[in-house]
Amino acid sequence: MRALIGVTVAALLLGALGGCSDPGSGGTDDAERINQLEDDVDAARDGVVHEIAAAVEAPFAGGTRRHSSCGESYAPRGVRIVEHLRFDPGPLGVEATVSTVAEVLEDGGWDVEWPANPAIVLGRLGDIEVRAVAGAVLQVDISNPDCVETGDDSARDFADRPSSDVDWPAGPTT
Repeated sequence: MRALIGVTVAALLLGALGGCSDPGSGGTDDAERINQLEDDVDAARDGVVHEIAAAVEAPFAGGTRRHSSCGESYAPRGVRIVEHLRFDPGPLGVEATVSTVAEVLEDGGWDVEWPANPAIVLGRLGDIEVRAVAGAVLQVDISNPDCVETGDDSARDFADRPSSDVDWPAGPTT
């Protein structure tokens, strides 16, 4: 009888512990999700953002990519990338720049949103968002506003990556 109780308790504990596993804790799966996120951000920058810069005639000035985790510091549940790009002033005013950015995004199949601020336009395609702010200069952020789920260790490793300068390609890569 004791053996049966011991086996039953062990089976219940294993079942309970199995239910506590992190669904995003697969090392290879996490790496694939992170690689896909990085590829999507790169594709947005090298494609539609490059087209935006050409359309508004704003030369690239510089940019930075930051890596972060989502969730609590003691239990991160995923990752985010934010790429901040700066462009030198172009010949268009704020209103014309924002309209041109929206047009390029729409032509590229992006869903466009107009926040209350008339100097800002947002584009969303899949998990990636492009946020353009027109003013004395054009600033564009490319990010995944929704957390890409990973395991805790993968999220911590990703967030520990240093910020990096952004490479700007010579032309659109469509």
